[in-house]
Amino acid sequence: MAHDTQGHVWFSELSPSRIGVIDPSSGAGATEFAAPTQLGDPANLYGLVVTARGEVWFASSGANALIRYEPAGRVYTVFQLSVPSSVPYGLTLGPDGKLWFTASGSTASGSTASGSGANYIGAMQV
Repeated sequence: MAHDTQGHVWFSELSPSRIGVIDPSSGAGATEFAAPTQLGDPANLYGLVVTARGEVWFASSGANALIRYEPAGRVYTVFQLSVPSSVPYGLTLGPDGKLWFTASGSTASGSTASGSGANYIGAMQV
């Protein structure tokens, strides 16, 4: 879960593969949005962060991707991970403007991911 600059609370759902938002000031319930399916099954949504610009990022292990949702235009952009068969989990925003993530999967030679064995940490500029 994470909050945006307007006080909305965003969350991801493991199943049925949706993200959602709650506006505590309105007293209304949650509004949910289905995850995109262009890379296949978007199942198992994990970590979620919100940038200062209001972009909502979340991890989709089913699609081996990090996904950006722009609420103003209701637009999803999918960034498939370069390491095949990865399973992304945790996300955080660094002070340098990078989106850091954890994933399981074998790291390939020449990958920007670091770590050993079946788990790795990666980063991308957002």
